Amino acid sequence: DKSVKTGVTYKYTVRAVYNKILSSYNKDGAVSLFLSTPTVKIGNIANGIQVKWNSVSGATGYVVYSAQFDPVTNKWSGWANRGTVNTTSWTDTTVKSGVTYRYTVRALNGNTLSAYKATGGLIYLAEPTVKISNAAKGIKVKWSQCDGATGYTVYRSEYNSETKKWSKWKSRGTAAATKSSWTDKKVTSGKTYKYTVRAVNGNFKSSYVSTGSLLYLAQPTVTVKAVDNGINVAWTQCAGATGYRVYRSELVNGKWSNWKSMGTAKSNKNNWTDKSAEKGKTY
Repeated sequence: DKSVKTGVTYKYTVRAVYNKILSSYNKDGAVSLFLSTPTVKIGNIANGIQVKWNSVSGATGYVVYSAQFDPVTNKWSGWANRGTVNTTSWTDTTVKSGVTYRYTVRALNGNTLSAYKATGGLIYLAEPTVKISNAAKGIKVKWSQCDGATGYTVYRSEYNSETKKWSKWKSRGTAAATKSSWTDKKVTSGKTYKYTVRAVNGNFKSSYVSTGSLLYLAQPTVTVKAVDNGINVAWTQCAGATGYRVYRSELVNGKWSNWKSMGTAKSNKNNWTDKSAEKGKTY
């Protein structure tokens, strides 16, 4: 009976027919509350797989089921009851990265359950943890590797200082599953960027979280030479810099000491003389 409406209770009876002869029938009939089948969607989020479905009229709750794919036997496990909720979404936080799952939901009212339809399989991919830093030739993006990933897609967003807005995420390319870092060499000194990385397996992608913003500052080229009153340190100026910090290391007994900050120069300066340097010592 396709003319039924969800949340409405119906009763039915049946009479056998032979020509124009009808059997008797059960006058009480068989009573049933009709609950439509929820439409279920699933997706990877930060802490698991999110299962979402539409609200069903007449339902007082929803029963969530999951199944797991076994690549060895090439078969799905039986449906496991994951519990009853009164919301229209639920997150499976017990999933493991690289494992394939599917889900279904049945609307519930008393002892009446709706029919169900299974979702397609979804490979759960954990969300990579991403860190960025200025490197010699650009911005270095590092991420944690995720089980089940066959690669990683790196995205970048650029801040527009005039509009005060971030650009949309743009893919910067895909790294192999064995990689956990990549350097963006197409950056401009003085501009601010942020990055994110998504684990990938076929058409499946992890969720993502963006890094904090980073102002890219090019690496100054430094030259030194001895002068009458010390050692002159000269450097190339870099767009976006508001100053330059000079560090010194000294060679002692064949080993270099730790870097020591010698002070900060203003952005319009490109050289500084270390007057505390001693003759006969190497810096």
